[in-house]
Amino acid sequence: RAGGLAVLSKHAIRADDLWSPPKGGFFPAERVVVDSPLGDLQILHVHLRPNVDKGNWLLGWHTTPPVRRREIEMYWKKLQTGTPTIVAGDFNELPTGKAVEFLGDNGLARVATKGRTTWHHVIEVNGKKVSALSMDIDHVVVDRTFAASNARVLDAGASDHRPVVVTLERASR
Repeated sequence: RAGGLAVLSKHAIRADDLWSPPKGGFFPAERVVVDSPLGDLQILHVHLRPNVDKGNWLLGWHTTPPVRRREIEMYWKKLQTGTPTIVAGDFNELPTGKAVEFLGDNGLARVATKGRTTWHHVIEVNGKKVSALSMDIDHVVVDRTFAASNARVLDAGASDHRPVVVTLERASR
């Protein structure tokens, strides 16, 4: 169903925590600690509040950004300091949004992607499927531990969200 979370890992997952959203949020967040070749790293997997308020997307575009900011602030406080960190998922906001901005203010950087937008709304016009609206609302944000490369959005899958693939290596110091 809409709003689910899933994590697949080739490496052992040492911890898996599910966190309820703060007031106004819709979906939980998940924090996993993975035993990776780079050592332990934590991934905060988010699905922040959609841009909808009282069933209205236009109203929600203006009223929900503070909710997403509260969500990311609350989750941020629960993360383990000193552990390499990746925050990824459906932020439901553009790269200039308040949650992405908060992470940037705290030393993380959004990984820019190439290819299609991460989200698209498809409608049928004259028997043909066309993308009526598309935006980059899914993000991968990393701390200074990582250097990102080959970040791209795949035109694949059956969801309205497209897969985001990023190659991460330990940043040279």
